Amino acid sequence: EVPELPARPVQIHTFTVTDWQSPQLLFDVTCGKGTYIRSLARDIGELCGSAGHLHALRRTQVGTFTLADSVTLAQLQSDGVSQHLQPTQTAVADWLQLTVSDGEQARLQRGMAIDAVSADHSRAVAISSTGQLIAVLEYHAAQWHPRKVFQWGEA
Repeated sequence: EVPELPARPVQIHTFTVTDWQSPQLLFDVTCGKGTYIRSLARDIGELCGSAGHLHALRRTQVGTFTLADSVTLAQLQSDGVSQHLQPTQTAVADWLQLTVSDGEQARLQRGMAIDAVSADHSRAVAISSTGQLIAVLEYHAAQWHPRKVFQWGEA
């Protein structure tokens, strides 16, 4: 017996067919988090009255990072890891940046929420007055809630 998987909404921003040589379809997709490309292939196959599966899957971008930003294992081994490290804030450069007061910083570092000025975004990062990344935040009920808190300096 095959279990029935519940449907759930996903975001497909772009879907481009790059090649079609029956029975193989090649495509590029830009999608939101939580989208299972294997499930998308299955669903496309079903819509075509057949079955669909993935022959290969290659992630070409995550957030602002693309394949052009990647390095090979050989490069890491020859150059050393430290040559390729990037500042932590690079990973969230395209997120809403909230500069917080010292008091708000203290609250966030204790796992407490801070009042939100705007609900235009569902996630943001808290930045200290000195430019340090403090926390990853999620918006809920007119407050920013810390989801990941960073402690800098020596432990």
